[in-house]
Amino acid sequence: MDKSQQLHVKRGSPFEDRLDRSGGPGACWPYLGRCTHDGYGHYWTEGHDVSAHRYALEHPLGRSVVPGAYACHRCNNPPSCNPAHLL
Repeated sequence: MDKSQQLHVKRGSPFEDRLDRSGGPGACWPYLGRCTHDGYGHYWTEGHDVSAHRYALEHPLGRSVVPGAYACHRCNNPPSCNPAHLL
């Protein structure tokens, strides 16, 4: 994984505290916070609810994913928030 794909979230931040990164940089990083019935994590930030995997993808990009676009999992694992697993 190159630096552009690493999750640039300050360790100890509310979002970081909800990720299980124990499997290492190539593993799925399950979101441990609130999830929907189909397994997708949701994170409350800046006054609104966002999909955790979408938030994890937007962080290293430094911008929002285009409205209406999907943040898809290469690993087919809905709670994963590892940006290397997201398209």
